[in-house]
This record gives sequence, C-alpha cells and structure tokens, in this order.
Amino acid sequence: MKIPNLPISFVDSPARRAGSALRDDTTCHASRPHRSPGTRSVREVQIKGVINKGIQELVEQRFGADVWQRVKAAAGCDEPFFATSEDYPDESTVALVRAIAGVTEIPAETVQVEFGRFWVPHTGRAAYPSFYGLAGHTPREFLRNLDRIHRQVTRSLRNAVPPRFVCEETDADAMRIHYYSQRGLCRVLEGLILGVGDLFDQELRVREIGCVHQGDDHCTMEVEF
Repeated sequence: MKIPNLPISFVDSPARRAGSALRDDTTCHASRPHRSPGTRSVREVQIKGVINKGIQELVEQRFGADVWQRVKAAAGCDEPFFATSEDYPDESTVALVRAIAGVTEIPAETVQVEFGRFWVPHTGRAAYPSFYGLAGHTPREFLRNLDRIHRQVTRSLRNAVPPRFVCEETDADAMRIHYYSQRGLCRVLEGLILGVGDLFDQELRVREIGCVHQGDDHCTMEVEF
C-alpha cells in the first residue's frame, strides 16, 4: 500500500530549518545510534514519546487495536509501547501519521486535525495535569495561555524550538490566534483549538484567515466561542 507523503514534522531544530529532509525510508524504530554522553548528531531530531502515545491512543479508540497493528506494520514500527518521557526520532511520528492516512484512507490533513483535537482532552490532559490546572477555567483562558503551556511542556526537549502563539482579542465572542512556526502545522493547531473546546464541553468554530502555505508570513486562526 502506498503511503501518502505528508509535509509534517513534529519538532523543529536548527538542522531541519537549514533544510535537512526526511529520509525516504522513514520508519518508527526508536533505536538511536550509540554516542558518548553529551554528544548529539546534527541530524538527530527527537520528540517525546507522549506524542506517539497520543497517536496510538487516537487510533485504538477510534478504529480499534487491530487497525493500530496495521498502522504499526505500515510504519515499520516494532515498539511494544511508547514511554511518555523517552526521546524518539522525529521520523517515527512522521511514519505513523503517513501510515494512518494510508491504512484508514483518511486525508492526511484530517488525520492531523483529529490528532490535535484528540490530544488536548485525552493524552495531553493525562500527561500534564499540573499545566492544565493552571491554564484556566474557560476555553478563552486556556487559549490565552497556549503559548506559555507549550513552552513549559517542551522546555525539556533539547534543541526544540517551540512555536509561538499570540492571541489577539477581537470581540467578546471571538479571538485570533497568530501561529509562528517553521513547521507550519496549521491543521494540528486547528485540531488543538477544537480540542480545547471539547475539554470544556463547548463547541468552538475555527476559521483560517492566513496561512504560510498560501504565502503569508504566519498562520492566523479566527476562533468563535
């Protein structure tokens, strides 16, 4: 089965921003080359296992354990489980997302939206309860704190360059979120915003009014409460 090519990377780094490309033989293997403590390959880009764990939980809850096994096989993944605080190659996440799109025949952009929407009220909430407790008591408060939360959650990732989220208040029922990132994961952000609404049992409406993939210098989401 041919896996659709996804322009997606879950961790930014100086090497990736300089133009390093994903290998064509991307797999989910979490094995890393041996090196002395304190050294790091410039091409080694890693994420925390909590991201891959969220992908697994999304697939198992929405499609079942059998489909997850098919996704793992398509991604070349032989990990029995993902340790939330363990480092995994960025390519493992790319391989999993590609495999989901291929196995389920769901458009790649929809996979990214659904991952973001699922991650906020489920995997992220379970993994970072203390951050969630300080984020606010309404969707608007949570989104205002999105930038601070993201920086706190990713501060332990070596060489990670977190995106920036700048909130612009427009009126009582709406706000704009300006998203600055080299990765341009607009669809994941859309899902994260919808997931914040799910977290508080409130339906939010999201409309993209600016996008780096359309020539803008950053992405802008308009959120209606």
